[in-house]
Amino acid sequence: MSRTDSKQIDDLSRATDSSPSEGRTAQPSSTQPSETSNSDAVNEDSVRQQLRSWIAERAHLSSAKELEDDTQILEQGLISSLDVVELMLFIESILEEEIDADDIEPDVFQSIDRLYEHFFSQGND
Repeated sequence: MSRTDSKQIDDLSRATDSSPSEGRTAQPSSTQPSETSNSDAVNEDSVRQQLRSWIAERAHLSSAKELEDDTQILEQGLISSLDVVELMLFIESILEEEIDADDIEPDVFQSIDRLYEHFFSQGND
C-alpha cells in the first residue's frame, strides 16, 4: 500500500470518528448484512461472504467468487481509499456496534482475511 493510501485511510478514519453517529447510514446496497445477533459470534463463513460480496460489488466484478480471502484489496485497486469509509460502515452494520476509528491501522484493509481477523475473530477485543 502506498504512503498516500495509508494517509488517506488515516484521514478517512478520523473523519468517520468525528461525524455524528445518528446521522450516518450504511450505503443502500443489495449486499445487506445477515440478521444475526452479535452474541451468536457471527458465523465466519457468512461474514467472509458478506465482505467478499460487498467488495466485489464495489469493484464491479462479475462474481464474488473472483475474489479470494487473501486478495490484496487496495493494492489491486478493487476499492478506493474513499470506499474504506463505506466499508467501515458496512462492518459496523454487521457487528451492530460502532468501530473505534482510532484503533484501526491501514493494513487492516489489506484483505478479507485481515478484515475478519481484526473485526470479527474472537481475539479482537
